[in-house]
Order: sequence, then C-alpha cells, then structure tokens
Amino acid sequence: MSYFPLQLILAQHPNTLTTPAFLDTSFEYTSTEHSIDQDQISIGEAMLAAVPYSIQVTTDEIVSKFDFSLRFQYDKATEQFSYQIDASLDLFDKKTVQTIGQRFYIILQQLFLLDNFDITHQPIYELSLLLPDEVRHIKSINNITSQMNFESLGCLKYEFIQQSFTHPQKISVCLDEQSLSYAELFAQVYKVAAYLGKRQHPNEIICQCVERSIEMIIGQLAIVVSGACYCALSSDDPPARLAALVTQTKANIILVHPATTNLFTTTTSTDQRVINLHYCLLDKINNNIIDTDDNALLCPVSADDLA
Repeated sequence: MSYFPLQLILAQHPNTLTTPAFLDTSFEYTSTEHSIDQDQISIGEAMLAAVPYSIQVTTDEIVSKFDFSLRFQYDKATEQFSYQIDASLDLFDKKTVQTIGQRFYIILQQLFLLDNFDITHQPIYELSLLLPDEVRHIKSINNITSQMNFESLGCLKYEFIQQSFTHPQKISVCLDEQSLSYAELFAQVYKVAAYLGKRQHPNEIICQCVERSIEMIIGQLAIVVSGACYCALSSDDPPARLAALVTQTKANIILVHPATTNLFTTTTSTDQRVINLHYCLLDKINNNIIDTDDNALLCPVSADDLA
C-alpha cells in the first residue's frame, strides 16, 4: 500500500489547509449484535461487546480503521480495567501520544483513586491535566517569583521615560518595515499624552480601539503616561459589544484610528469623546491648532448611542 503522508499534504498548502475539515474529531456510537457469548461481558447492569477496530486488507496485512483510538480492556479474573492508545505515526509523534496517555492516566487517577475530587458534584473541567514534572516546574517558578524583589521595579511610564533618555537612538518599536527610536516614540507619546492630560482626570479609564500598528503602541503608552487607566477594545467585536464595554468601564475618552472610527457613532453630545490618533499625531498639534479645532479630532458620542 502506498500513500502520501498527511504532513506533506499540509506542508504544500499552508494557507488553504490551516484547519482542514477532514481533521475534525467525531464520535461514533455503534450498536452491534453478537451471537457468541465470549464477545460479551457484563459489568453490573451494563453489557459490553467488542467492536472490531482493524481491517483485513490482505492475507498478511491488517490495517487499523482509525488514525487515533482509545481501547479499554476488562480483565474478568482481576476485575480491572486497562486502556491502550493506538495512533498513526503519520499524524502523531510518538512522544505526543505518550504525553496524551500520561495525561489521560492523571485524569483517571483523580476520578477513581484519589479522594480530592468529588465525582458526583464537581465539574469535570476542574480536573488537572498537569503531569508531575510540570507541577514541580510550576512550583519552582513560583518559588523564584516569591523571592524576587519587586520594589526595585519602577512604574511603566517612568521606566519608559528613563529608557528614552538613556538610549534615545535605539530602536524601541518595530512593525514590518516601520520602526521608531526611543526618542521618536517618546515625542509621539508625549504629543498624545499632553492632549489627553487636558481632557481627563488621573486614574480615569481611557479605551482604545486600534488595530495592530505602531499607533496602537503609541496610544497605549500615551494613556499610561497621562495618568489614566488603559482599556483595550477589539476591532473584531460588533459595535453593540464595544458600546457595552465603554458603558461598563464608564470611559469618557476612546482612542481610535481611521480603520476603526466607523465602529462608533458620531453625535453632537459630549458624554464620550472619540479621538482619532491619526490627527493627534499630525505636526499641526505643535502649533496648538489641536486645542482650538476639536471638531477635527473629536467625535462626541452620547450615552444613548452607546447603549
């Protein structure tokens, strides 16, 4: 039998087969009838029967029907269950299958051998999937963290300002072919932070709905430097969801850029202000035009429009 390994098929189509439909997991429940009593066993009130999991291709060749299967075996003499995992080496690495088996054993151990899980009242998602070596690793990380002196770590905005003055010519942010030095980033952040500082009180929440860009980093730092609290909004959310988040956080200012401006309704009310970062970063802000021409920068939104 000749075949083309699945890894090579997926490698040839990295974009079109990122989540191929034929890899979806399915569960099949099959009813079978057996005339031979040896193929059936009863455990309490349950009657279990063996179901074939392989196909006889030729006289000398047997092929498994499934790429991944979990089989349970019951020993009548010892009244014990055992399980076996069979997986195709074309799809699974041997170490991966071993890890899956170990995690499954951890689940069974918590369900039937340990007393720290109430099988009748606790939800199954509370079961731990961590292996013993992973538990030890997490504990070692926690011990290291508890010994760290966090008092030596400064506030984000002070660390950013200090870094900008210490290494002004070093690259601070890079995206695709764009980059800014610390001096350039500090200048842009200061522009927006100075503008925000005149229009909000310390510790107020400012939302930002900006797609992945350098402007997103500038907006984040500007909010923190201005003394406000940063709240991220996703442009993938529908306008109703964004409106609900703005209402819940009681934010008075929302930072956007041209690609996300249409997610917020423009009205004449001044309950909430939608500020376009693109205009804030224009050079005309240095000429104080920004303070006198709010209509070019602000899109007021009322609470009724955000409800």
